[in-house]
Amino acid sequence: MMNITLIKNKFLKYKRLLCILTIFFLYILIMNSCYYDSEEYLYPQVTCTDTVGTVKYSGAITSILSQYCLTCHTGANSVGGLDLSTYEGVLVQVKNNKLINSIKHQGNIPPMPNNGGQLDSCQINTFVKWINSGSPDN
Repeated sequence: MMNITLIKNKFLKYKRLLCILTIFFLYILIMNSCYYDSEEYLYPQVTCTDTVGTVKYSGAITSILSQYCLTCHTGANSVGGLDLSTYEGVLVQVKNNKLINSIKHQGNIPPMPNNGGQLDSCQINTFVKWINSGSPDN
C-alpha cells in the first residue's frame, strides 16, 4: 500500500511539472506569433521637413555640411583646396555650381561625399531651396 501511494505522489508531481511546462511553451508560442512586421512599421516614410519654410544656412545647411563634408573640406589643408567650414567658402562653390553638381552627382565634378552614396533627396532639396532663395547667410 505504501509503494502505491509513493508512486501515485511522484506521478502527480511529474504531471504538474508537465502541465506547467506545457503552459509555458504555449505562452511563448503565442507571444512570438503576435509579432507585427509590416513594411510600413519597419521602414516608415521620413517626411522631409527641412524644405518647409525658409532654409537657414546656420541650421539645415551647416548641419548637412558638418555631417558629410567638413571631415575633408576644412581649413587651409582641406582636400582640393575647398574650405566649406565658412559661409564664404560655401558661397564660392555655390556661385560656380560645383556644390550642387557635386552633391547631385552630375557634370564633370567629383561626386560627393567621397567614397559614399549620394545624399538623400531631402538633403539635396534642402540645398536646392537654399540656393534658389539666394543662398542667404541666415
